[in-house]
Amino acid sequence: MRRLLAVITAFFMACGSAPPEASGPDDERPRLDALDLAPRAELLRAEVTTEVDERRYRALAPPTSSFRTDQDRLYLVGKLKNVPPEATVEVRWFLDSVSEPVLVSTMSADLADFIATFRGADGGFDPGAYTVRVYVDDRAVGAVPFLIERSTPGSAVRATGVTLSKSLNQKLKAKRSTRQFRKGTGTVWVSFNIKGTEPGRHLTVRWLRGRELFHEAVVDIGRDKRYAAHVAAPQGLPSGVYTVELEMGDAVLAQRSFTVGKASKGPLIEDIALGTEPGAQTSMPKDRLLIFERTTGAIHCGLRFLDLPPETTLEIRWTRLIPEGKADAQLLYVNRSVVPAGGSGTMGAAWQPEATLLPGHYKAVVIANDEVLAEQDFEVQ
Repeated sequence: MRRLLAVITAFFMACGSAPPEASGPDDERPRLDALDLAPRAELLRAEVTTEVDERRYRALAPPTSSFRTDQDRLYLVGKLKNVPPEATVEVRWFLDSVSEPVLVSTMSADLADFIATFRGADGGFDPGAYTVRVYVDDRAVGAVPFLIERSTPGSAVRATGVTLSKSLNQKLKAKRSTRQFRKGTGTVWVSFNIKGTEPGRHLTVRWLRGRELFHEAVVDIGRDKRYAAHVAAPQGLPSGVYTVELEMGDAVLAQRSFTVGKASKGPLIEDIALGTEPGAQTSMPKDRLLIFERTTGAIHCGLRFLDLPPETTLEIRWTRLIPEGKADAQLLYVNRSVVPAGGSGTMGAAWQPEATLLPGHYKAVVIANDEVLAEQDFEVQ
C-alpha cells in the first residue's frame, strides 16, 4: 500500500507546473513607438497628363495613358494623404526597360497636392513603356504606368516649343512667357516651332473660351521654322479660361490653356456700354457716353455676356430714377432677346424714346432669366 501511495505522489509532482525560465536579452519582444502607430502616407489620386492648372493642382487635358514621342513635357498630378510635415516626397520616372529612373523630377507641392514635371530631351521622348512612382521618405506609395509611342506617318508634322505671351521679339519668341494674363489684356500671342512639314501645308489655330470657339485663323506652314498667331479684342479679352489648339486636319499637334483675369463662376456681363451709334463691326457702341441730350433720338446699349445657360432670355430694362420719397424707378422700355445656345458673345439693343426726354437720372438694367447681372447709370441734360 505504501508503495502505491509513493507512485501516485510522484505522478502528481511530475504533472505540476514548472516555474518560468528567465528570458534572455534576445527574447525581448519589439516595442512600438508613436511613429509606428501614426497613419502611413497614401497616394489618393494620380494622373499623367499634358496640361495642368498649376494653381488648382488639376489636369486640364483629357485623361489618357498613351502619349506621342514629340510631346515636349508631361505632368503627374497627384494628391497625397497622411504626409508627415517634414517628409521627403519624390517622383521618379522610369523607362521600364531600364532599372534606374530616367528622372527624379522636381515639383511644386503643399502638404497634399502636387505637380511633377517630366521634360523630354531635345523636344521629345524615347518610345516605350514607362512607370512613374511616388515615394514618401523613400517608401513607394503608388505608381502610374503609361506608354510613349512613335508618331504615325500621318502625324509627322510636329509643333514644339509652344509659348504664350503678350508680345514677341523679332525671332517670334515670347518676351515673357506666361499662362496667366491680367483682366483687360487685349492681345495674346502663341508661338511655336514646326518640324517635319512640307510646302503647301496649312495649320489651323483655334482659340476657345471654355468649350466655345472664340477665334480661328489659318497659318501657312510650308517649311520648318518658328511661327506665331494671336487673338485680340479691342476692349480686352473677356475674363475666363481659354485653350489654344494647333490643328492639322483631324490631328491636334499641340494644345495650351491660359487664364485671363479670374475664371468665370457663372453667367455674367463682362462689359456694358451706352452710346448714340452702334460700332461698325461690333455690337458695342461706337462712342461710350454717360450723358445724353434731351433730344437724343436713340440710346444704344452693347453687352458682352459670358457663360449663359441655353435658352437664356436677356432683357435690357430702361428706367428713370424718381427722386427719393416720391416713387420707385419708372420703367420706360424693355429690349428682350432669347439666346438659344447660351454661352458667350455680344448683343446690342437700342431704346428710341417716343418723346423728348425729361432731364434727370436714368439706368439701363440687364436681366438674364429674372436675375439682374449688370446696371449702367446715365444722365439726361
